[in-house]
Amino acid sequence: MKRLKTYLRNSMKESRLNGLIKNYIHNNIRLIVEEIIDEIAKKPRRLQFVL
Repeated sequence: MKRLKTYLRNSMKESRLNGLIKNYIHNNIRLIVEEIIDEIAKKPRRLQFVL
């Protein structure tokens, strides 16, 4: 049980560290939410929504 807890603690730290590193490396990329939503909305869908 002790080994499992140690492994889980280390793997959680590692995944958090990986996420932080990715954020640091890609910090110059600016995400504009409205543009992303517009791009997704332009793509064709299999299901059409009727309002």
